[in-house]
Amino acid sequence: MNLYEVDLNTIADGVLPIMFHRELNKALENIADVNTDLKDRKIVMTVTLKPNEDRRGARVLVEAVCKTRGPEARAGSVFIQRNDKNEIVPVAQRPMTAEDLPFEQQIAEGE
Repeated sequence: MNLYEVDLNTIADGVLPIMFHRELNKALENIADVNTDLKDRKIVMTVTLKPNEDRRGARVLVEAVCKTRGPEARAGSVFIQRNDKNEIVPVAQRPMTAEDLPFEQQIAEGE
């Protein structure tokens, strides 16, 4: 058995950097989502050591969790209409289309 000193790159068979990069990508994807707020995102890395009975070693559990932000609350309107059976039907304003966007944003999205 080859023994080597443990550090953050080698603990738990070297999985910690892989986990970190996975959670970092989640955080960056969440930041890039314009529907989320501008608050901080956190990546929490946890290393848990459970001592063996003889105290000569320990089981290691590593975890990485990204705390992302959900979509921001949005306000809208709903209007009441009646259909041909006189039943109430909720309706919204016409959904926004590309033509409703400012000209500069239409060009950027069309690239």
